[in-house]
Amino acid sequence: MTVHDSTALSTTARLLQDRITTALVPTVLEIEDESHLHKGHLHGAKLQEAQGGGHFSVTIVSAKFEGLPLVQRHRVVYTAVGDLMGGKVHALSMKTLTPEESEQLSL
Repeated sequence: MTVHDSTALSTTARLLQDRITTALVPTVLEIEDESHLHKGHLHGAKLQEAQGGGHFSVTIVSAKFEGLPLVQRHRVVYTAVGDLMGGKVHALSMKTLTPEESEQLSL
């Protein structure tokens, strides 16, 4: 698994990693903290300062996505991260793939 985070590995990125890993047993997990890209936005820096809500992008490759349409894959991820959404995580961009899809894309 790979975690990309501009501040080494932030507490929130670590929580995302733990929850996603436990629920989805991914073969690939990439987490990128993109909060710094949103500092000028109303919900960027101000929200992050007030509540710790950051913007993250994740790429997840998991066999648990087999047979699931995109919307259900995202629901599975939102269920896994649970209460982090709306608190420590303000926005979560997702790329969710099965191992076969990942192989076809050479990830």
